[in-house]
Amino acid sequence: MRFPLRLVHPLPLTNQNSGQLDVKLLEIKMKQRPARQCGPRETAPGHWIHLDCGRYRLPTRVVRVDMRKKMALMVAGKLHLDTPVRGSLPDSIDHRKDGTEGPIKDQGQVGSCTAFSLSSAMDNGILRQNQSVATSSLHIWSHYGTPDMQSAGDGNVGKPIATWPQWVYDERTACELDTTGDCGPYDGNPAVPGENPSQDSALQAKIKQADGEGAWSITEYDQIGSDADSIATLLATGSDVWFAMQVGNSWFNPNGDTIADWGPDDVAGGHAVLFAGYRHVNGKRQFLVHNSWGTSWGDHGFAYISEGMIGQYLQGAWKVVVAQGKPGPNPQPNPPNPHIQPIRPNPQPNPPGPNPPDPAPTCELTDDDCSETQLVDSVTCQCAQMCPDDSRPANGQCPSTGAHH
Repeated sequence: MRFPLRLVHPLPLTNQNSGQLDVKLLEIKMKQRPARQCGPRETAPGHWIHLDCGRYRLPTRVVRVDMRKKMALMVAGKLHLDTPVRGSLPDSIDHRKDGTEGPIKDQGQVGSCTAFSLSSAMDNGILRQNQSVATSSLHIWSHYGTPDMQSAGDGNVGKPIATWPQWVYDERTACELDTTGDCGPYDGNPAVPGENPSQDSALQAKIKQADGEGAWSITEYDQIGSDADSIATLLATGSDVWFAMQVGNSWFNPNGDTIADWGPDDVAGGHAVLFAGYRHVNGKRQFLVHNSWGTSWGDHGFAYISEGMIGQYLQGAWKVVVAQGKPGPNPQPNPPNPHIQPIRPNPQPNPPGPNPPDPAPTCELTDDDCSETQLVDSVTCQCAQMCPDDSRPANGQCPSTGAHH
C-alpha cells in the first residue's frame, strides 16, 4: 500500500491562452452548418468543447493481450497490487479515492481529446509509480495535431513527454497545430486558424524544447478486449483504461454524475476519454469516465455511463504503460484484424501456475506498473515477462523450469 504518498482529488489544471476565442465569428460558422452535431459545442454559458466527427482509426503500434490470464492470477491473489484482490472483482473501483487519478484538464473547443485522454492516462501510470507529475497535453498534441486515435497513439509511443508546467495548454496554440482547421477563430497576431505551424519558428522551437525536457514516455499500449469484463479487470489492477467511443448528445448534459443512455440516432460524434473505475447501481454496472471538458461538466469532470453503452459504442480500449527515463524499443504493428478474446462470465482459463514468490517488500514497482504480459520479478524488482505457465520470474528464471526468461 503506497496511498499515503499520493494526493487524492488533485486540483484541476488551468490553461494559459495567448489569444481569445472570437465567439461571434464561431457562432456564424456554426449557423452555416446547422445540422452538424460534431465540432464545437457550448456545454455551459461561455464554455466551449469539441466533439470529433466520424469514427476513429485505431492505434497499430500495440500489444494485444488476453486479460483472462491476469484475471486468473488476480482472483487467486497472486498479483502484487496496491489494493490486493482475491476471489472475485471488487463491487466498485474508484481511482480518485486511492490517489492515482490525475487532475481534470480542459481541452476547450479544439479537437484534442485524444491528446488530453492520453496525457491523463500517462498521469495515472506515473501516479501509480508514486511520482506526482501531470503531463503536457499540448506537447502530445504537437506530435500529430489530428483528431484521430491512431495518430495520437502511434505518434507518441517512445517519445519523451514534457510536464504540464513545462508546456501549459494554450487553446490558441492547439488550434494552430490542428490540421483540420475545425477550431477557433482566435484573435492574436496572426489570427488562427490560418497560421502554418511548420512556418512558426517560435512554435517549432517550443516543440524542440519540450522534446528535450520530457522525462516520461509511453513504452507500450496493451490492447484489451472491448467487453466490460476485460475493462473491469484492468481497472481492478489500478490502471486506467484509455478508450474511444461514439457518444450521444446526453454527454453534453449529464444528470449529476450519470450520463443517460443514448441510441444510434442520437450519436453526435467520437470522443477519446478514460475509464477510472466502476460501480453497481440497482444491480447494474456503470463505468466512471474521466473527461477533458473541465470541472463544470458532470461531477467535477467525471461521470458514469452504463455497461450497455460500452457494448454498443466502444471502438477500442488500451492500457497505457509508462516509464521514466530514456524510452526503450517501440512495439511494432500487429497483424491486421486479430481476434481479441473477451472475458466471458465465469471464464475457464488455464489454471495459473505454482504460487509465485511475492516481490520483496522494498520493491517500488507493483504488477500494475508493468505491461499486461509482465510481472514484477521477485528478485530484481523490475518488470519482466511472465513465465510460460503465467508464474512470476525470480532473477530472470522461471520457478517451474529454472530456465531464464
